[in-house]
Amino acid sequence: MKINEKINIFRDELNYLISINANYYEIYKLSIYIDSLILEYYREIKKNKSS
Repeated sequence: MKINEKINIFRDELNYLISINANYYEIYKLSIYIDSLILEYYREIKKNKSS
């Protein structure tokens, strides 16, 4: 599975958690994970541009 696909899946999950007023810690944890995926995505783009 590509990183951008993972980002979309977990973003949808995050939106769901927010909509049901889930535990703040769970929302925060998932948000941090999505941020790490976004960083990884941009690193791949940068790597591909320099190749």
